[in-house]
Parts: sequence; structure tokens; C-alpha cells
Amino acid sequence: MKYDVTPVELIHLLTENGMYEPPNVEQYLKDYEKEHNITIPARLKEFMAAAYMNPLLETSDVWVQEEGPKWFSLYEEIQEMLDEDREEYLENEESDFHIFAKTPREKWGELTPDYLNIGSDYAAGVVSYGIQAKDLDTENPPVYLQHEADPLTQWNMLFKSVSDYLLYVISDVLLGTFYNTARNILEYYGWRFEDYEYNTLENATDLFGKYDIDPSRLYKIQTIFPEDWQSERIVCCREDLVIVIKLENSEVEAVVISKESAT
Repeated sequence: MKYDVTPVELIHLLTENGMYEPPNVEQYLKDYEKEHNITIPARLKEFMAAAYMNPLLETSDVWVQEEGPKWFSLYEEIQEMLDEDREEYLENEESDFHIFAKTPREKWGELTPDYLNIGSDYAAGVVSYGIQAKDLDTENPPVYLQHEADPLTQWNMLFKSVSDYLLYVISDVLLGTFYNTARNILEYYGWRFEDYEYNTLENATDLFGKYDIDPSRLYKIQTIFPEDWQSERIVCCREDLVIVIKLENSEVEAVVISKESAT
């Protein structure tokens, strides 16, 4: 059993045997970096190469489905809004854009860091996920969350790395947290789903025993914000099997996704 699976390994495992062939996104990513004068983090770039336009992720919280990923920076979004109606925002002191309208762009860094938006919650569209611009040249930077109910300047660290963010997103896709998109596709291609529920992870002894899982080696993908509420995901796999576990609100849900021959 592999306990340190990466997002790319997970995508490759589930989409082998001709289910999906990713379009070549390498040139687009190079052009994007040049146009925006940024470096795309290595772990995000590797994921895009493996998962771009993947149908399993059609209803996920990471932007891979657009013709050319629809990433944009926070500052670009703000500038676009100001270009449309700066005078209105100068007059409307209650608008999030008011403070930016009256502040020269070169001083926006005093108001908030810039972020590269890489995803949003597909179900409601009220949350954005982004990487701080200063972290873009690192291999596996943290991912932050911005909720539309909060000030535009308020971003909170949600995951310690982009890899954790991507694994969390894929986990929810496979669990069918909001949509059964991935389940429907994988079942069509011969994968079998088994669902389990427990009061605690320690009670999942039947699951651990059946698939020879060492609980001490499980890696928990943890949300960092808010501090008083944590949501965790666990992913482990082998060549014919993927196990995803969700720990939330004192409840445990698990799904075993296997090929017909797996035991």
C-alpha cells in the first residue's frame, strides 16, 4: 500500500487504459508565465500536465476544465473592476474596491498581497483558492482561501501546500461530496465503489484488516483554517485500489475504489 501518493500519481492510476489522454498544456503554461512574468509552482505545473481537461475533475474545486486554465491574479481582477467604473468605487465607501480605487496600484501591496487564483468551490462559487504571488517561485507553496463574505483583503491559509490542496480536491471528487461525476465515469470504466461509515477512525478495523492498511502510516491532509474546525482527508492506494477517507464533524466516511479483481 502506498501512503504518500501524489495528486499526479492518483490521476494516472485512475485514468489509465485509455480513459483519458491529457491535451498538451506545456506551451500554454510557458506562455502564461511569460505573459504574467511569474513562475508556476512545480507541483501545480506537474498536476496541470497530468489532469488538464480531465472529465473526473469537471465538477471539482480546481480550475482544469477551461480552454487554457482560467487563472488570474487578485490585482488583475481588481484592476479590471476599476477600469469598468473607477468613479463609482471612489464614491462607494462600502465597496471592497473603494480602498483600491483611491490607492495607487504600486501601493496595493500595503493593502493586501497579490494572489494567483487557481480554483473556486464549484458547488456555490463563494470561495476562491489562491497562492500568494511571493510564493509562486517555490515548488509546493501554501494555498489560501478567500470567502466572498469577507473583505477582499482577507485571505486565510487553508493548506500548507498546493499538493495537499489538490489531494483534498481529488478526495472530495472521489467521495462524491457534492457530485457523483467521478463515480459515474469510473464505474462506467469498470471500477467498483464500496462505501463505509464509522464513528472514529480507530473503529475502521475491518477496513484496515481487509486491505492490509497500517493506520500508523496514514497521512492526514488537514485544513488549517479555521483553527477551531478541522476537516481531514486520507488517501492511500496500490495499483488496483484507491482508498479515500473523510474525517469531519466527528464522523468518518470512506470509499474503496477498486478494479473488479481487487481483494
